Parts: sequence; C-alpha cells; structure tokens
Amino acid sequence: MNDDIKQSDPRARWMWFFIAIAVLVRMAFWIATDRVWEDALITIRHAENAARGQGLTHHPLQGAPVHGFTSPISVLIPLVAECVQQGSALFLMRVVSCIAAAFTIFIAYRIAIEPSVNLSSTATFFLLGFLAIEFHQILFGIAGMETQCVVLINLFAFWRFLAGGIASLGIALSLVMWARPDGVLLVGILLLGVILQKRFLHAAMVGALALLLFAPWILFTEIYYGSYVPHTIVAKKQTLFRTFSDAPDSWTYSQLWASEIWRRFNFLRLWFSPLYGGTGNVINFVRGARPLQILYLAIALIGFADALRRPSLRVLPLYVAMYASYLVIMMIQPAWWYILPWLGNVAILFVLGLDRLGRYAEGNGIAKQALATIPVVYLSLYAFATVCGTFAERHVQLGIENACRAKIGKWLEEHVVADAWVACECLGYLGTYSNRPILDYPGLCSPRSVRAIAQIPERKRSLLALIDREKPEWLVLRPAEWAQFERDHPASWQEYELVERFLADRDHIEAMGRWVFADGLSLTIDEEFVILQHRRP
Repeated sequence: MNDDIKQSDPRARWMWFFIAIAVLVRMAFWIATDRVWEDALITIRHAENAARGQGLTHHPLQGAPVHGFTSPISVLIPLVAECVQQGSALFLMRVVSCIAAAFTIFIAYRIAIEPSVNLSSTATFFLLGFLAIEFHQILFGIAGMETQCVVLINLFAFWRFLAGGIASLGIALSLVMWARPDGVLLVGILLLGVILQKRFLHAAMVGALALLLFAPWILFTEIYYGSYVPHTIVAKKQTLFRTFSDAPDSWTYSQLWASEIWRRFNFLRLWFSPLYGGTGNVINFVRGARPLQILYLAIALIGFADALRRPSLRVLPLYVAMYASYLVIMMIQPAWWYILPWLGNVAILFVLGLDRLGRYAEGNGIAKQALATIPVVYLSLYAFATVCGTFAERHVQLGIENACRAKIGKWLEEHVVADAWVACECLGYLGTYSNRPILDYPGLCSPRSVRAIAQIPERKRSLLALIDREKPEWLVLRPAEWAQFERDHPASWQEYELVERFLADRDHIEAMGRWVFADGLSLTIDEEFVILQHRRP
C-alpha cells in the first residue's frame, strides 16, 4: 500500500468508497440500458473496416480512407478489440471506461492530498462523488465513447504538473494529445505553468518528450490520410463554427456576436447543476435549477480566485477560463462529451471555493454546518438525476435506437443496392446497420458532403440544401425535415417518392419522458422517419 494512502485519513476512505461506487454504477447502467451512442458507432465502424482489411475508414466507397473520427484513442481501443475478436469493440470500450472510472477517482484523490491543494475531507467527498456518479460521466463512456478516458487523462496531466518531474509530465501531455486534438489547450497551459516557474529547460524537455511520444500518430495520419487534421474538424468548421461573415455592417455584426455569446454562456451555465442531456436536449428536471447553478458558479469563482493566488495552482483557473472561451467563441453548441472533462476541472475550483469559505467560517458553527451540507445536497441531487437518467436512457435505447434507427439501417441493407448513396443526419446507426455510403450532414465521414456544402452560402447550409445540390438515390428524413424540404426546395422534392415509414415505440418515448418529468415527445425529434427514393431509373 502506498504510504500516501493512509487508511486513517477519511479522504482515503472516501477514495475507496467512490471507486467502488463509480464501477458499480457504470456496470449497473450497462446492464440496465445496453446504451449505444450514435457517435460511438461512427468511430467503431472505422475499426471494424480496418480489421476486415477495408481500411481505417467509415466506408470504402467514400474514396481514399477518410479520417472520420476526432480522438485517436477512440478508434485505437476498438481497433485492438476488433483485431482480436470481431464484434468486441463496444464491449472493450465499456470495460475500459469502467477501469478508467476507478483510476479517475484515484487520480482525483491524489490531487486532493497534494500539499499545494490539500482539500478538506468534505471537499474531497464532493469531488470524488461528482466524478463517480454524475450522470453524463457515466452515460458516454458506457455508451461507447472515449469520454471517461479523456476525463482521466485530463486529471492525470494536472496531477503530474503538481507533482513535478520531466518524464511523467511529458508522458501525461502526450496522452492528452492522444485523447483529443483540443487537448493542445491543456498542453499549452501546463507548459506555460512550467515556464512561469522559470524552469525553462524543464519545459523544453517536457514539451520535446510529449511531442516525441505523439509523433507516431502525426506521421501515420499524414501518410495514411494526407493530413493530421481530422476530417471531422474540416466538416464541422463549415457548419458548426458561426462567423456572421454575411452581416450587413459592423454594428449588426457586433450585436449578433454579443447575443450569440450570451446564449452560449447560458448553455454552459446549465451544466452547473444536475440535468438530463441524453436525447440531445438539456432538461433541468430538478426543479429550481437556476439557484443551484448560480450558487455552484459563485463558489467555483471563489475557488478560481483562490487558485490564482497560489503559484502552483494558477494553471487550473487559466485552463478553465481558456477552455470555456473555446467552447463559447468557437462552437455554436458543443457536443456534451466536450464539456465533461472541463466540468471535472470546474469541480476542483468548486471544492477549492468550499474550502476557502470554510476558512472564512472558522469559529462559526452554523456557517460551518451549512457549508458541510452543500456537498451532500448537490451529490444527492446528482444521484437522483443518475437514477432517473438511467431509466430514461433504457427507454431511449429500446424505443428509438433499437425499435427505429437500427431497423432503418437493416431495411436499407436489404433494399438498397451496395453502391447507392443515402443522405441522412443519423450517420452512426444508419451507416453501421446499412453498410451503405452515407451522404451525411455536416460530412463527418463524407468528403463528398464537405465539397458540396462548401459551395452553399453559409447561412443556407443544411442537410436539405445538401440533398438539393447532390440529389442522392435515397433519403432518410424526419417528417419535419421532409416538410421543410418541400417548402424550401419544391423542384427537388418532387423528384423523390415515399417508400417506407418507421416509427419509434411511443410507449417507450412516453416512459422516457416520465422519468425526467417532461413530455417524452418534446424531448426527441427521432420518433418518426421516412425513407424516400429518387424517381430516376
């Protein structure tokens, strides 16, 4: 047993407790829901094709291999599984996520007991509990995403910065880049932290080691794909990063940006309390969420100021601020899994704020008791949200994914010729189960989509505009999209005929809504799809 883990220290007992909780709740979620996330299937498809000798690409008919995934580890873990046993990629991703969850709690504990941090038992209780039971920390890893590994690597890099050492920090920073390209922000901040400590040679050696360990992936992608930059980023840049370049004047341009920045900031604020974001919508089903969010943000800001005053901790608030700016300025609405590693860092600021308030309240028994109650209240609400979210996701999987989207993919495989193109938004399920080339929007795995979208004016870019331009053989649309297609592109609309209709299981959708205290039909747009075929011979 490591000498740093003292069994008499209540923080160590919390560590062991929450390691067990983290693994158990993830296994329970796995068994209860068998949830498979749409985007996980996109990446797993690359690994499956590579193991079959068709290339590390989503579909061979897209042309040369396409770098249709963003995170290197998100494809390498499934690739290992597929090379050993075909069909085991999702299983290994889930197992790795459970293991990574246990190590996440361990690393968070090591951060808590670092002399420069030294969290109280109450603060440690909240930090470990948040990482163990927050619903989305559980959902995405077990649903096949690399999210839990990214959270672990993010915290590991911060811990190694606090602990010092060239080799361990260099390895940690290389892992950050293997996790996600936007990890370059954390790499830059931690190297800046070393430089601010006037350890210039140390910073150079750490940076060189990190680059050396990540260089193989850069070389591979440059040779194999022709570019290190993932095709997903190229596609998203055209549709998800708003520029307002067509604003008529500078005043309108400024107003548009101010309104948009405020909207995006408010979206991030929602994540400062328990919520449900499993269907693509964010639902604050814990009533009175706004005061909880404001309180959480206020305490985190106290921790932000406290960390800025500590030379060894300055990098943490700098990174939190930089990544928040990246989310708010660069993205119209970031995917949920982009936010979760950042929320782990915000949680550290929150507990630093709790401890700072605890020092202010010394000698005041009532204030001390109130502060000790805050983590318990928040974690109780997070646990409640996780229970409700788990049952909601079970109904999503059964009622939408299995009963509708997977069935559509299987229907396409049976009725569509192998080289016919299908236009749709649901690339993961439809691409996996149909094994057909997909003209997806925004073109995550389709260079054809990206080339076509580039020719469409920025404000008019959409799946329907893409279909109007390319006129693929088959369409899979939601009824609202089909109606919008008729209004916006009537000439193209007349070229297609309705072939089949698929409905999600309404009982499951309504049950999902009841678990999050909302109308299930207002939580999802995937309750119905229509399949259309072009009328040409």
